Amino acid sequence: MEKLDVILKALDDKIAENVVSIDLRGKSSIAEYFVIATGNVVNHNQAICDEIEFQLKENDMDFLSIEGYKEGNWILLDCGDIIVHIMTKDYRSYYNLERLWA
Repeated sequence: MEKLDVILKALDDKIAENVVSIDLRGKSSIAEYFVIATGNVVNHNQAICDEIEFQLKENDMDFLSIEGYKEGNWILLDCGDIIVHIMTKDYRSYYNLERLWA
């Protein structure tokens, strides 16, 4: 299984909403993909993050770091070539990351 597939499955397993995968290849040197997903509340975001971390470890795939977990409104997982943003609805609406890469 590819890393992106593992991440998308974990998001689906934890019922993340409005999951978007943005292909950044050729557009940015930061990563190959941004994945953006919405959780209902802080605890939901943390559970989604935990599931992604678990699934990556189960598939012998590493991630580099996690930011924003404690606060939980916007959690960023740096998985090397894939950056995952898990946000509450308010944060996602306010920051509108998809707009930056459209």
